[in-house]
Amino acid sequence: PFVPGSMVVIYGPPPKGKITPMADVNLESGEVTVWGDLFKIDSRKSKDEKTLILSLYITDYTNSYCAKIIGRFDKKTKPLENLQEGNTLVLSGTIEYDTFDREALLRPKSIATVKKMKREDNAGNKRVELHMHSTMSAMDGMTPAEKLVKRAYEFGHKAVAITDHGVVQAFPECMNAVNAIRKGGGNFKMI
Repeated sequence: PFVPGSMVVIYGPPPKGKITPMADVNLESGEVTVWGDLFKIDSRKSKDEKTLILSLYITDYTNSYCAKIIGRFDKKTKPLENLQEGNTLVLSGTIEYDTFDREALLRPKSIATVKKMKREDNAGNKRVELHMHSTMSAMDGMTPAEKLVKRAYEFGHKAVAITDHGVVQAFPECMNAVNAIRKGGGNFKMI
């Protein structure tokens, strides 16, 4: 899921151990190593302002977990301030039940950022998707039209059709995405 050799340790020793899918992690798992995309950060200070309470919400798209660190502000926790939503992380730690949050969470002993491997379409004969829904669809779209168009172009596709239910509201977003591709010298067609 990530580029080998791209690991940068930001907390504790380097994460080690076999990567476990989050869908297989539970309270009986004990020590685990997981990877995930960081989708939410909650950083607070204790009342005396000497202790950091950091919750990192990560997902590997099989499940999601909160990794929680409670510690003094020092050089060990300083690199954690640079984390941003969208970072991809590898964490090693213990799965525990948190009586305050009343949920299972990961207590990390080590955290590293990694570069996520980008998915590629290596097919010799590229397809054209003729049935795709955006967030503008009245029923079942989850991805903004602009992202769909850009991703299809990155895959090397020549065209794509957005077939949202009951609406054509994604048209301006699609038009702008195609114009941006063409402005950059690319050739792409919206159907």
